[in-house]
Amino acid sequence: MLLRDHSRESLPLEEVGCALCGRDGGIPEHREGNYRMLRCPLCGLRYASPRPTAEGVAELYTRYLPEGDGEEEDWDRAMEGVFEIASRKIGRALGRPGRLLDVGCGFGGFLEAMERRGWRVSGIDPSPGAVERARARLRGGSVRRGVFPDDLPGGESFDAIAAFYVLEHVRDPVGFVRAAFAALDPGGALLVRVPHTAPLKRALGWIGIPNRLYDLPAHLHDFSPAVLRRLLAVGGFVEARAFVGGATRFGCPPRKAFSALAGAGGEAAFLASGGRWLLPGLSYSVLARKPAP
Repeated sequence: MLLRDHSRESLPLEEVGCALCGRDGGIPEHREGNYRMLRCPLCGLRYASPRPTAEGVAELYTRYLPEGDGEEEDWDRAMEGVFEIASRKIGRALGRPGRLLDVGCGFGGFLEAMERRGWRVSGIDPSPGAVERARARLRGGSVRRGVFPDDLPGGESFDAIAAFYVLEHVRDPVGFVRAAFAALDPGGALLVRVPHTAPLKRALGWIGIPNRLYDLPAHLHDFSPAVLRRLLAVGGFVEARAFVGGATRFGCPPRKAFSALAGAGGEAAFLASGGRWLLPGLSYSVLARKPAP
């Protein structure tokens, strides 16, 4: 999700090292104004440094979603295919409906879809407008305003946790994954979806097309499938499997058409290869499990 506030150049900044392996001295790969995207030479994680301090972005994330007429419907249409595939994947992994938490639930489209399938759903999101609109869509689910895991009541547990386009914004992805692990019951499933911008960013740079695909400093990390699987393993998860998971169609009509074509091509290559080829540069999803006792 993209921040709508563009006062980013005036935010207070901090220098950081790699959140995954702790190494300092990343290799600079891209600059946008005050911000750089670095690549860790040890583990390969791409991360923003300098980046805004926690205080510098907290208020921005309360206003990240569009609020105009029709925006909720546009969001639902953009994510419809992704939500459908994710719901099937989680359902097959668990074999039965259970308790689901959607982190960064936005307008509540995925919560509504899973509630229709018999799941007991909960959502959490920092945007007050999003929380209000998500609550209005549900028959019995709950949605709270806050940030995961800080605002999750202690002792609450789930059979599945989903996070669509959240992890790239998280300041401490290791802490996030470990908190998800702790909040899942044994045998539970975590599904995350992230953009993998770096390959497309490099390709556009080679042919001289300027772009702000990283949307710094909104995106603090960029995960290749290999790096994301390593992150999940550090958090205790097993059986982490990456898949295309549909196409997210945002933006103007040409951009939506490109996303649809790229997603269809990526899905076709993934299926034709028996799940071995995940084309670089596409958004993708990973489903991982917490080991059963």
